Amino acid sequence: MKRLFLALTIAGITASGGWGAEILGKVKTELRVSPTNGDIVFNELSGSLKFDTQINDNFYGMVKLGFRYSGQPKGQSTLNNILIPQELAWSSSMLPLDILIDEAYFTYDNFIFDGLEFTVGKQRIVWGTADLFNPTDIINPGDFYDLLSFGKKSASVAVNTTLHFNIAESESGLQFVYQPHSPIAQMNITMIALMESGILQNIVAGILPNVTSFSDGSPGWTSPAAETPELSIYNASYGLRYKINLGPLDISASAVSRINDLPFIKNISIQQQTIIDMGGGTTNVTLNGKSYTLAYYREAEAGLDFSWNTGLFVIWGEAGVTFPEKTVSVMRSDAEVIVIPVMITNNVTTIGEQTYISNQPYVKYTVGGDCLFDGGWYINFQFAHGFFTERGLTGAERLQDYFILRFEKNFLDDKIKLFLTGILNVDTFGDAFESSDFGAYFNDHYGAVMQFGISYKPTPGLDITLGSMLFDGAPGCTVGRMKDYDLIYTSFEYAF
Repeated sequence: MKRLFLALTIAGITASGGWGAEILGKVKTELRVSPTNGDIVFNELSGSLKFDTQINDNFYGMVKLGFRYSGQPKGQSTLNNILIPQELAWSSSMLPLDILIDEAYFTYDNFIFDGLEFTVGKQRIVWGTADLFNPTDIINPGDFYDLLSFGKKSASVAVNTTLHFNIAESESGLQFVYQPHSPIAQMNITMIALMESGILQNIVAGILPNVTSFSDGSPGWTSPAAETPELSIYNASYGLRYKINLGPLDISASAVSRINDLPFIKNISIQQQTIIDMGGGTTNVTLNGKSYTLAYYREAEAGLDFSWNTGLFVIWGEAGVTFPEKTVSVMRSDAEVIVIPVMITNNVTTIGEQTYISNQPYVKYTVGGDCLFDGGWYINFQFAHGFFTERGLTGAERLQDYFILRFEKNFLDDKIKLFLTGILNVDTFGDAFESSDFGAYFNDHYGAVMQFGISYKPTPGLDITLGSMLFDGAPGCTVGRMKDYDLIYTSFEYAF
């Protein structure tokens, strides 16, 4: 309630005082259900209130508040329906509500001299011209709270300056962004569960070749931790971007130094019991405990993007060359080794290291286009190398390939819209063509998503949507690991 009171107070101050602030809002409720088992996988009411005002010709201010209300109790530590008994009396668990300051900043045009734009505060800084897949849009961290909100970013606190000028009648801009602390992405429990599943698979894969039998007797993950970047000026992020407009063509080049907003697995620790039967010639291993630690690392990126309006299609391309720091994952195993029938017991500790992300540069890129035809038809097509969560040239997170195609058709003066989206994911097409059996490799390393639905706008501002998403594929690629996450969804959204 204190957070709600604070948010309402800020809103009241912003909207009062003779500032003449404009107020815009949005409220959305969405329900997602698994058609496989009937589980409700998402049930949330969310929205925002935006207060902005043009104080004078050069000075603009904006505050945007957001909220999320979950429709079911949520444990403070488990983030699911498992609560401790005391939480049944806590409003924060029984009526989970998040109040967020989505954005809060001011902009001063012609600051100090003409053409200099100066913005300070929590702001969304959009870089790149591509649609959805933007490898150069890395100033703000990813927002993966909702797993299906592909490409969503969170605003972050920054000093943002842009010098506007003309070169031979072409509009240009030189932008510099400084963030005193590199922000990190908000993850979701599905991402964490998939990550933990991958860690366990690697643990088991390292044990199985050397044993007769294996069993997991651990109660779960013991005290996992995430070491977020320290509050230090040495963990700042900064970026420089030059952009120019050449009529139908927009081009920009950028450079960024930041801490990658997603963690890597720094340490894995396991406790196991190994029983060696000299008489039977067997080795039996029981996993008694497991834990891990996450951490973050610094990287730099050089980017280039363009957008070209041909008059019929809008075509874009975007590429980012990333230069990461080398990261190492340390594996520690504490084993109690028992030899029978002589009953010799010994404690053995082994420590191994392997490169998680090498310092070898890698390139994320996307090319595509879209077009709105007469009669209400819309098409969007693109190819992307590298998903938002992928990085590096090797390992489980290496860059993969994606084909995306979307169709839309509007009816009845745009009141009804049918849409169909397909995504094909392969890890990777290059490896598939180089393999001796293209078909076999493809079947083991592909994933596909099909989304289809209908939206209805009975009155201005109100949008009602019904749709479905179906996943398929093999566990050898990013989308294939989502095979069991089919869903049917409906949403109601009102903007005012």
